[in-house]
Amino acid sequence: MSSTVSEAVRVMPATLRAFTTELVTRAGVAAEPAAWLAATLVANDQRGVLSHGTAQLRRYVGQYRRGHLNPAPSGSTAGGTSTRPRP
Repeated sequence: MSSTVSEAVRVMPATLRAFTTELVTRAGVAAEPAAWLAATLVANDQRGVLSHGTAQLRRYVGQYRRGHLNPAPSGSTAGGTSTRPRP
């Protein structure tokens, strides 16, 4: 028996950002980078770039839990500006 999606589910961006931040935080990522990742993934969903949006969340959470991604990234912005979305 095959399963198909019969209805689309709509989630408000703020709700999806909060949910995504919570999942990433539970995977061991600090609050600020988790919020940044959530904002980036949701922004990509909103732009229609689903391949780079929350569809990747399961993969990212798994990689954080297995130690394949750094849960405490550090860095700085060159030139004083950033192109990343604000959390």
